Amino acid sequence: MPLLPRIRRRPTTMPSSVDIEEVQAAIERAAEGGHEPPFLQLRIEMLRPALAHSARVEPHPPLIGRTTYEKVWAAINRRVRRVAKPAVVPVVEQQNELNARLLRSLDRLAAADARLHAAIVRLRAESRD
Repeated sequence: MPLLPRIRRRPTTMPSSVDIEEVQAAIERAAEGGHEPPFLQLRIEMLRPALAHSARVEPHPPLIGRTTYEKVWAAINRRVRRVAKPAVVPVVEQQNELNARLLRSLDRLAAADARLHAAIVRLRAESRD
């Protein structure tokens, strides 16, 4: 049984006020003008080190006590951690698993975006010939 409740999502529906043909025409006009949207893959690659660094949650960061006051609080925190460990560790493991899945999804999204961009470039080259 998961510790966190499952979130039930409503099916997403497109608002009736959106005209798909108008949106498609706007996208094609932007593409014809030579304006390319920024590459998602490049943005993800720039953020990748920060994402990888922050993706792992540490259940017990080190407690450092330099002064006597800090050492007393570190000792208190060690005891509290010992008591809270059975509740904290499973939640941290779930969070780490979710973060890892999100990073893999971002990688797959970037790869799919690169494939789509390559297909667009190929189709544009074919249509000019």
